[in-house]
Amino acid sequence: MPLDMRGKGLDARGIGIVLAANAVLAIILLPMVPKVVKSMRDETPLVMAGVLFAVGFGANAFAGDMAGFLAAMVVWTLGEVLWAPMSMTYITQRAPRGRVSTYQGSYYFAWNAAFVIGGPVGVAVGHEAGFATLWMSVLVLGGAAALGFKVSTVGLGKSSLQVRLRIGTHL
Repeated sequence: MPLDMRGKGLDARGIGIVLAANAVLAIILLPMVPKVVKSMRDETPLVMAGVLFAVGFGANAFAGDMAGFLAAMVVWTLGEVLWAPMSMTYITQRAPRGRVSTYQGSYYFAWNAAFVIGGPVGVAVGHEAGFATLWMSVLVLGGAAALGFKVSTVGLGKSSLQVRLRIGTHL
């Protein structure tokens, strides 16, 4: 993202402001997530997070200045704050009894592998096909992920999410 921002005229200060605003917004919003999602069905926060990630990063294709990147950042940060706590609920629900830590470890391995692989692939796509193509690809993949969460959670009720939120707030 900083390479695209630089290419669209943002200097190091502007890029830093956008990235710092993400951190500040996440810190402010994250404690509110349990209250916001407590009455939602299990899949709803993950579907919402996937859509917000997709739309937020996809909006980078249309951002041409700091205001545009800030607006896109607000959208994907909302996805980030929904995703962070709710992804563990999703993993925990699917783990067989006694295997939760194995599933969580595998999830974190995959998450970190995505960071290692995603950065270089994103740079390559951005340079070869253009950053607009990269961001539109993220929009499509994020939409597919959101749909996947919706489909994979059919039949799960909201009660399991509410129980996990109560447990998570007492840890």
